[in-house]
Amino acid sequence: MLSKNKILLIASLLHDIGKVVRRSGQSKERHSPAGVEFLKKLELKGLYESDFKTIIEAVGNHHHDDLKNSKLPEDHIAYIIYEADNIASAIDRRSRDNQEIGVETSPLNSVFNILKKTSEKQYIHKYKVDLQKEIDIPQLKEEKIKSCEYKEILNGIEHRLKEVDFADEPLESFLGLFEHWTKNIPSASFKDLPDISLYDHLKMTAAISDCLYKYYKNKDTTNFKRVCFENNQKERDKKQFLLVNGDISGVQNFIYTITTKRAMKALRGRSAFLEFLCENIADSILEKAGTARQNLFFTGGGNFSMILANTEDNKKMLKEVKNNINSWFMRNFNIQLYLEINTQECSSNEIANDINKAKTKNLLGDIYRRLSLEITKGKLNRYTDHQLKELFDPLSRPNELSDSGRECKTCKTSSTVVEEGICNYCKSYEWLGEELTKLNMEKTEKYVVITEKKMDKKSFVELPNAKGDSCYLHIVSEEEYEGLINEKQPDKPRVDKVYSINNLKIGKKLIKNLWMGNYSTKPSGGKNKLIEFSELVKRSKGIRRLGVLRADIDNLGMAFVKGFVNFESKEPYKYVSITRSSVLSRKLTEFFKQSINHIAKTNVEIKGFKYANFFSAPENKPEEDERPKLFTENKRRPRDIVLVYSGGDDVFAIGTWDDIIEFAVDLRRVFEKYTQGKLTFSAGIGMFKDGFPVAQMAEITGNIEKAAKNNEGKDSIAILTEGQVFKWEEFIGGVIEEKYRNLLKWFDIPGVSNNKEVKNKQKVQLSKSVLYKFMSLTSEVLDKKDSKINIARFAYSIARLEKTKENSSTFDEMKRGILSYLKNKKDAKQLLTAFWLLVYRIRDEG
Repeated sequence: MLSKNKILLIASLLHDIGKVVRRSGQSKERHSPAGVEFLKKLELKGLYESDFKTIIEAVGNHHHDDLKNSKLPEDHIAYIIYEADNIASAIDRRSRDNQEIGVETSPLNSVFNILKKTSEKQYIHKYKVDLQKEIDIPQLKEEKIKSCEYKEILNGIEHRLKEVDFADEPLESFLGLFEHWTKNIPSASFKDLPDISLYDHLKMTAAISDCLYKYYKNKDTTNFKRVCFENNQKERDKKQFLLVNGDISGVQNFIYTITTKRAMKALRGRSAFLEFLCENIADSILEKAGTARQNLFFTGGGNFSMILANTEDNKKMLKEVKNNINSWFMRNFNIQLYLEINTQECSSNEIANDINKAKTKNLLGDIYRRLSLEITKGKLNRYTDHQLKELFDPLSRPNELSDSGRECKTCKTSSTVVEEGICNYCKSYEWLGEELTKLNMEKTEKYVVITEKKMDKKSFVELPNAKGDSCYLHIVSEEEYEGLINEKQPDKPRVDKVYSINNLKIGKKLIKNLWMGNYSTKPSGGKNKLIEFSELVKRSKGIRRLGVLRADIDNLGMAFVKGFVNFESKEPYKYVSITRSSVLSRKLTEFFKQSINHIAKTNVEIKGFKYANFFSAPENKPEEDERPKLFTENKRRPRDIVLVYSGGDDVFAIGTWDDIIEFAVDLRRVFEKYTQGKLTFSAGIGMFKDGFPVAQMAEITGNIEKAAKNNEGKDSIAILTEGQVFKWEEFIGGVIEEKYRNLLKWFDIPGVSNNKEVKNKQKVQLSKSVLYKFMSLTSEVLDKKDSKINIARFAYSIARLEKTKENSSTFDEMKRGILSYLKNKKDAKQLLTAFWLLVYRIRDEG
């Protein structure tokens, strides 16, 4: 028989399956009996008759009247699911503001509709989205979900349920099943705003069910009827839950503090290591708590958040895991990395902002503020007495890592140095960076497995487990994985966890598919390996420079804290909920870990969108209309960039300087569509010669990014230097579409043939030396108080250019345009940047 907890979670995920049955037209019954009717027809593997009967009873009796009239025993899980469904519904459901009544076929509303208060409505345009092939951008048109489409969803769920072995498969497989099929259909749509998907409601119900069951089990309470049905109103004020937040410090320095010729592999590998590290720690905690990923709200950027049952065992376990992981960090990285874990006890009424009451208090926000404060305090008081004693011991393992006598060329710490002076850790990160690149380029099926012992393979990455011991990450083929989980081969290392990467594979004991921004351009020869800086820089158009992009979302923390608050409403905290925050996290994760691959590769059609192409438009291509040619699409090619890191809310990418700019522009434009303009990000772009130290590239570009973040209102880009800061609209519309485009239109410049709107003889001849002079004069106009003299000098320089009968019209337009730009500081600044881009476009390496 299955454990009672597993049966509980399976039943929680299945409790609303009847909604899909009804909407598909397969039943006219209420969704509870419709779900029972559907499940009874299935032949499910790995379930004892008693297990199946329990699940059926829970699905059929998760509403008050059904449960009241049932004769279920007092310890039946149906009572827990009933109360968990109540709490989850109180968290999820909000009545429509206009009191209108919806229909079952209503589409899912975008979560960004209610972020930062708006009257605009947008809808998720597809009931099933393949994130491997498209970007889930909300649309203005409201299209109902047809019954035939719900039938396809139901058939997909049915096929998978029949295929899976319930006894053998982990809970994550069922979670993945419902994520795949139900994340884009609403949970409720009649009186309630349909902005929470069925998947997110099922996930929340399962998480709360798990916590309630373990909380009461810890209290030796088995009369679930009494606590979850008869006296549930009183129970809702008890601290039944633990909100848990984990934060890994030192992430940025760990990634960027490297100096090596093979820097690209090291960068990609180190950032990937931190992603797997965070996922592994979160999964290890869930495993120790006896639960699964339905309790996990978010992982990314070195952070994770989850909900657990409020028990002393869980508190003790979290403290032990934190200390064990930090001891492992000290032994392997000294004090480079540190894990802080903190918790807040909370009740059902707190996490639901007062169930059944007007939302005039932000109880959930108060919990998160306290949690954030505890995280900050914890970072200021990091180590246990034993760990501090070890740090001050000159002969301890952490201090061996600081022995400068034999340091690694890449990370500058002391360890077992191997070939070419690189330590085992850095060598493993280079391997990981290379392998993840192959996963992006190859079509073969591979899995990331974490084992207790090393496999018979040369390459692996070492990670900490919950005990503070080492476990080992390997990347294996599908055949190798089948051998590992085959019980007939007991000599194989035991698999603790297994992940697929950017692959919606469900089953095969997979814990989770991990989305990962791992796009990288192919090196010459078409080899499936990671390109290095030396080859990448040669692909630049014009000057040989690497472009480095750093970007992150503006005020994201405030968006989570206050984004769903509306102080103009009688219920200002009506839309504040864990589920909406979780949905927002999921949508941002999908964008920065999956959609970003499509934007980088330019391989997905987006309605009403054309990819930026202002450095490489086709020569002599005639105008199709009067719109600026800078964003007119030609035969698209994958961009020459590498996504070093993308996740949570920030991006670090390296590529040719021209492709990095175009990528940054496209990323901003698609992100604006994706978030309905509710969120913005600021970015910095630096440009560097090949061989420039990676750490300094990251630091300088980080400072450029800070200049953009410090611009009033943010939503900005800083390019080349900290002084060249623009609002995105100003950069795209003013610098690129207007100034840069006009320079190409007006001047015939050696080495530039882009966007020939007029023939060369109709353009004004401009030598490189005069172009440099124009740029210098523009800079002087901006730098000096008496700009009239410099404008006059500029006018004199323009007058010295050759004006012919053919270019007369263009010449006059150019003169009026440039002198007009120079009279306005904002336009002059834009013109200077446009000159810079043009100079980069035509300059040779020398």
